[in-house]
Amino acid sequence: MSVILRHEGGIYVPMVEATAKMPLPPLPDSQRADAGNGEPIEWLELLTVHGPPSVVASALDALGAHLDELVPLIGKLYDDHEEPQHGG
Repeated sequence: MSVILRHEGGIYVPMVEATAKMPLPPLPDSQRADAGNGEPIEWLELLTVHGPPSVVASALDALGAHLDELVPLIGKLYDDHEEPQHGG
């Protein structure tokens, strides 16, 4: 349940923002993933949500419920990076 404040004819709802990020380890060749412009990718942003506190809390709970599935998939991307690319 969100708190609603009425003040001088206006209605105000508190808003919060949360960002969930996962640090990325270096690739197997000890290089950081590259964004294509020479800038290393150090974090994977999993979720950014802005809204009433109850909505943000629900979104974070839902993300938490899926992390058990998500983290192994991210690890697989690292494993796939070790394999030769384009038949090479």
